[in-house]
This record gives sequence, structure tokens and C-alpha cells, in this order.
Amino acid sequence: MNSANYDTQSPQLKAALHLFCPLEISRLRVAKRALTSGRYNDNTEEFEKRHQKFLKEGVHDFFRRMSELECHEV
Repeated sequence: MNSANYDTQSPQLKAALHLFCPLEISRLRVAKRALTSGRYNDNTEEFEKRHQKFLKEGVHDFFRRMSELECHEV
């Protein structure tokens, strides 16, 4: 599923949580996961791309734009 067809393929949400994690902690978690994941994109360069995309197209903004949805940052 992707954001383009999210609203037609999923039940309506009443609320969403945005769990904040400091950037450095996220980097460390991806680096640790890279040791065993076997994922080709678990590296610093790909992490930075994903993070920049998240900042630009944040999931919390997507959910906040949906009607009557509360978004809580935690």
C-alpha cells in the first residue's frame, strides 16, 4: 500500500501517534540493524535520503491532512 491509495484501501483512522526519535539515535539503530538485516539500503547514505524524504513528506503531515484526524507527537 502507498500514500496514493491509502484512503481507499484502509479503514478510517481516528488518531495517529508520531513517535519522536532523535536523529542520532535513529542513525545508530539503522547502523546496528545493518549488521544483521541483509537489507541493501541499511547504510548511512540511504538513511539520510529516507530521513530527508520523511522531513519533506512527513507521515504525520499526511495523516493530519486527513479529515477529523488528531495527530499527537510523543
